[in-house]
Order: sequence, then structure tokens, then C-alpha cells
Amino acid sequence: MSHPKELDFFIDPAETLVPSGNWPRGVAWYESHFRSDAAIRGEASPNYTVYPFTRGVPERAASLVPGARIVYMVRDPIDRIVSQYLHRFGEGKERRSLDEALADIGRAEPAMSLVYRSMYFMQLERWLACFPARNVLVVAQEELLGNRVETLRRVFAFLGIDETFHHERFAALSNVSREKRAPTRLEAWLRQRRAASTARRLPRVVRAPGRRVLNALNRDPLHRPVLSEARRDELRTLLQEDTDRLRAYTGRSFSSWSL
Repeated sequence: MSHPKELDFFIDPAETLVPSGNWPRGVAWYESHFRSDAAIRGEASPNYTVYPFTRGVPERAASLVPGARIVYMVRDPIDRIVSQYLHRFGEGKERRSLDEALADIGRAEPAMSLVYRSMYFMQLERWLACFPARNVLVVAQEELLGNRVETLRRVFAFLGIDETFHHERFAALSNVSREKRAPTRLEAWLRQRRAASTARRLPRVVRAPGRRVLNALNRDPLHRPVLSEARRDELRTLLQEDTDRLRAYTGRSFSSWSL
């Protein structure tokens, strides 16, 4: 896998409302983030599925790596929205309550930025227009959590590598909500002055100790917010048709989802 994990290479800054995009850096820049001796290489960029905030991503990917295999991770659409809000709050990018952040869903773009990522079939069909269906695998996060070994074997088989491979790190969990912390005043101050984006460009050996220092400061745990029933009903109305289309395409029920 690439380092860092999220390269955002196939995003053109001229065609996105998301504050990222490295397409102008060129192929040599992209190649420099992978081991040259690996049989297959991959990256994980969630911003590749934020249409219409990012446009042209599947087309660029197909132009450069037409034989790529696409693994698309989905989860309960409403839970994903809550998790994204929590992530943004933890980074100091959101200070409103969850209900306030979603006050204009269906009417205003800022609120819809939380919703579009959960319109899975709308995102998926844009990739299917550029890649054959056999090159696209949909994986539910719930499967990965509840039946990890079998799910990973299915992914490995899809990628054409040894599906029996196992590693002790497969049991680890990352980005767990209960471990997230609210930003300190110092972090908020740094982010307001774009110091955080500058720090990300520093070498890892410099960034890691700095992050540990910030994490050692007084930080309150982030508590998962609860959606009001009225707001949850709004989200169901917005997401139901797209979710039904995903079910029809995959032939799977996603029975644990809330809609």
C-alpha cells in the first residue's frame, strides 16, 4: 500500500470542492509512493467517491490504470454520516452540533457534503461506467468487522493474490470512535492558521513525535452524537432510493442497516 494511505492523486484541484487533489503532480509523483518490487500496489482515498464535489476521478484512473481492481467499502449510510461528522469535529473543522450541521440537507451544498458519500450507488455507477463490473468489488464494513477472515479471503481472491495469507495485524482496529479526542485550543489555533497542512508535509520522523506531544495534552473524549428522529427521517428520505439501487445491483440485503 502507498504511504501515505490517501494519495488523492486522481483528483484535479480544478474540478473539486474538496480541499485536495494531486493530479497536476504527474505520474512520477504517484509512482514514487509505491514499492517498485511489489506484485500489486494499492491506495485508499475516500475522496475518490465524493461526486459531484469531485468530478472526473474514475475517468482519470481508467486512463492511467485501465486494469485496476476497485474495492469499494460501504457501511450503514446514516452511521457513516455520523462518523464523518465526528471525524470533522475531532479535526476542528466542525463546531456545530450534528443536527445543526445537517439543517440544510436536501437544500444546501455544505450539508449535502455529508450526504453524497453515503449515496453509494450514485458513486459506484460512475466507476462502473469506466471499469468492467468484474473489476469492482463491493465490501460492507459490517462484514469486515464481523467476519474478517472470510471477507479478507474474498478480497484477496478478487485481487488475484494468496487468499490464505494471514497476519496478526488483521485483528487490529483503526479509527475507533471511542478513541477519538476533541482538538485542544492549540490544535484549533494551528488549524486556523493552516499550520496543520504544512505539518503534514514534514517527514514522518518529525511529524510523529509532534503528534504525540499534541495528543498528550488535555483532550476530552469525543462522544458519539445522537441524531434527532426528525433529522434521521430526512436522511432516510434522501438515501432510501439510492440504497435500494445498491441492494438491487449487488443482490445483497445489508440487513443490519437502518434503512
